[in-house]
Amino acid sequence: MANNWAIVVGIDSYKFLPTAPLKFAVADALAMRSFLCDEAGFKAQQVLVCVDGDQGTNDTTKPTLRDILLHRLERAKDADNLWFFFSGHGISEHLMTFDGNPRDLKETAISIEFVTKCLRDCNAKNIVLVLDMCRSESRDSGQRSADSIEASLRELVKQREGQQGIITLFSCGRGESSYEIAELGQGAFTYALLEGLRRTTIVKNLEQHLASRVPELHRLHPGKKQRKQVPLVIPEPGWKYDQPILSSHATEADVARLKEMAIDAECDDDLPTALRLWEQINLLATRPEDRSRALKKTSYLVRRSQSTEVPDFVATFNAALRGETNNSAEVPFPERVLKGLNLEPPAPNSAPAPPAQHPLDAIPLNSEKGVDYRKLRDLLKAGQWREADQETLQVMLKASNRVSEGWLNAASLKQFPCKDLKTIDQLWVTASKGHFGFSVQKKIWEDCGSPSSSGKNWDRFCVRVGWQDKPATEYVNYSDLSFNSSLSPKGELPTFVRVVWGGKGRWWWVFSSLAQRSMNCSTKQF
Repeated sequence: MANNWAIVVGIDSYKFLPTAPLKFAVADALAMRSFLCDEAGFKAQQVLVCVDGDQGTNDTTKPTLRDILLHRLERAKDADNLWFFFSGHGISEHLMTFDGNPRDLKETAISIEFVTKCLRDCNAKNIVLVLDMCRSESRDSGQRSADSIEASLRELVKQREGQQGIITLFSCGRGESSYEIAELGQGAFTYALLEGLRRTTIVKNLEQHLASRVPELHRLHPGKKQRKQVPLVIPEPGWKYDQPILSSHATEADVARLKEMAIDAECDDDLPTALRLWEQINLLATRPEDRSRALKKTSYLVRRSQSTEVPDFVATFNAALRGETNNSAEVPFPERVLKGLNLEPPAPNSAPAPPAQHPLDAIPLNSEKGVDYRKLRDLLKAGQWREADQETLQVMLKASNRVSEGWLNAASLKQFPCKDLKTIDQLWVTASKGHFGFSVQKKIWEDCGSPSSSGKNWDRFCVRVGWQDKPATEYVNYSDLSFNSSLSPKGELPTFVRVVWGGKGRWWWVFSSLAQRSMNCSTKQF
């Protein structure tokens, strides 16, 4: 029986916001409680409910929520699943409790950063943070630094080395509002989320459902004014993007999708990923034949990864085609197969041809800061573009000494080590055969006429590289990028600024700093 814990919070009424009550935040929280307990296998006594009125076991004040996060979650240490769900008002990246004062956020509200820290400290195997709240700025926030203004919620849930990862679901983007729909008796996001969880629990598929369903609900139930609400999903670490968000509630469609990914990973010789996926299938599958196949595949992949010999027929066949066998008797297939391919087995005493060096292996992995670029190189060699994009951010953070911050700003990019910039770019350009890379983006940037943040040229650049569908529109979701050197627009990757994906001013500010640095660096690549 899985050890699952959850904190479910829903707040309709606010002491310092008497004129801005919500109608369905409590309904959202109770609906989530019902789903977790009745459908997902959570024990009722391990779901802590904080809602208005007498339907919850806890009140919704700041002291109560802090006590739960700091002390009562001790019982959830090393849990299998730990969920934190909040439906209510949000201001300046703070959760507004019943006694939260918008004029004194620091002392009376709870920051998302504090919540994520407490959740990480529990060291649960799977942590999910769901925030159904507005993400507006405080009216009296005062003068703030440019970095603070441009900061994103992504920075609050950034990937941090050595810390427990969290899958975070936001009901809307920064500066947007989260809407309730009277006809549904719930918030649009929570309604769509529960609907989606009953169909699929794989993070990628769930994100796609939310991105299409929430706008659809607003179209079906239009309000007095046009609503814009785009949900945001951030999985950390990145590999959780293709994993179930709630393994105990995985559907048959989830298992089928995992099998497809496992087979693809094995075909790509990505044995660690294939092994992890088959192990997941073994845990999730309900059909005996699926579990049996998963066990066989797991055993086979373990033997294959540990073996120093030719592992299977396919590998031997490929070795023969490359001329890497020195004895035709070693080839376990009929000679007529080779003849059918207009190939002949190697002569018995012929010397094996030396293995061809991969072009990326010839690139010196130079770094002024001692950054290890081997993982990035290997991901690019395997054509794992999404993972390589995420690794690009990590190595750039290390090269600019900003790992603890988790994001790159203009100052760090203007001083970014030229040697490291060249190494990263050469790896991308070489791996993609000139399709991806900073220098590729720089050339497009120049072709568009040195784009400005407010002019049409910037939009033209974003359309060229696939970050916008058409000029003056919202940026496409990160998950909707092609991540394919043959399908993606030229220059689409790297998108290392994905940690702030979606803010136009921020995009231009960060990218222009990188472009300027590339022009200042005295490298042949630039």
